[in-house]
Parts: sequence; structure tokens; C-alpha cells
Amino acid sequence: MKKITLLLILTAFLFGCEKDATLNESNDLDSEQIALKKAELTLKHKCWLTAVSDLTIPFTPCVPAEYNVQVPGGGWMKGHETHGGKLIMELSTWAITECYLGPGPTQLTEMVEGTHTVANGSYYHYSGTLTVDFTNGDLTGEIDLLGGSGKYEGVTGHLTISGKQNFETLVATFTGEGFLIFPK
Repeated sequence: MKKITLLLILTAFLFGCEKDATLNESNDLDSEQIALKKAELTLKHKCWLTAVSDLTIPFTPCVPAEYNVQVPGGGWMKGHETHGGKLIMELSTWAITECYLGPGPTQLTEMVEGTHTVANGSYYHYSGTLTVDFTNGDLTGEIDLLGGSGKYEGVTGHLTISGKQNFETLVATFTGEGFLIFPK
């Protein structure tokens, strides 16, 4: 009888330990699932854009001031993006906050910031640096995305810009390629 009682206690103990192991494995899976839900989602991003100057906004002077070079101070953006579709031009703005001559002898560099609003009303903010060659209009740059609203809440990312600046019409056309990081 003592053997049967001892055997039952040992069996109960072993099943109890197994149950605890199952709970711990389950808890580990839950924490892994939680980590996956919190993981970021990185997507490739492309855009095809046109920057239209608003001539009612004061021009931004470039330094050094003695060369008397000025660039349009801001305007609207129109175009299309892979993760948002068509921009709402009236709600997609850009502004040149600083301008300086260089780094090359035929270049000027602009610090830009703005907001892109896509077809569903979601928007993101951005800032970056653009370089324009004033002999041929070549435009290059690097843009960082800084969060927004709707589908862009908490988004970050980076785009490399290339295109052309038309000095007669004050319109720039360019493409951007890079990535967006969406928090989960």
C-alpha cells in the first residue's frame, strides 16, 4: 500500500512539473508573440514628385549674402507615393529654411522641411538637405521622415532624392527612393 501511495505522489509530482513546464513554454510563446506585435515594419518607398513654388512666400536668402542669391521660400508638392497614393497638393507643403552656396563652386545647398498629405488624409513630416547645381539644374538630396498622423503615426524613414530644378518656372521635378519604418 505504501508503494502505491508513493507511486501516486511521484506521478502527481511529475505531472505537476510537466504542467508547469507547459505553462512556462506558453508564457515564452506569449512574450515572443508580444515582441512580434511590437516589431517594426520596414518597407521600400518610392515617390514621383513636383515642387511648385508659392511666390507669395518670401524668398530665402543664401549665405554668403554678398552674392545676393535667393531661392523660393516654399510652396506645394504634388505627385504620387507608393505607400499613400496621390498627394493632396493643397495640404502638401515645403519650405526652405536655410540656403548657402556650396559645397561645389556651381552648387547651392538648401535645408528643406514640410508635410506630405496623401489621398486618405494621412500625413507625415519631413526634413532634409537638397543640393542644386545652378549650371544644369541637377537636384540631389537626402530626406528624413519624422512621424505624422493616420497611417503615418510614428513613421520614420529616409529617401534619396534626384531630379531637376527649372530656374525659369521655379518648378522642381524629382524622384525619391528609400524606406519607411512603421511602428506596430
